[in-house]
Amino acid sequence: MPVTVHLETANRALSLSRTTGYDLAKRGRYPCTVLRLGNAYRVVTADLLKLLTSTHPRAPVLKSPGS
Repeated sequence: MPVTVHLETANRALSLSRTTGYDLAKRGRYPCTVLRLGNAYRVVTADLLKLLTSTHPRAPVLKSPGS
């Protein structure tokens, strides 16, 4: 896995729309660490994976394909 992923990739993993994801990133409210590199936003993969595998009640619920 890469150290960071594009914000679009993280948005899909978290079931966030493009608009919501960018808005959260701009306001510093994205649910994991976001790095701003020029005009690009990158999300730290380790933080994203931690959030996706969390058992915290506010963590996103992932559905398997076909369910």
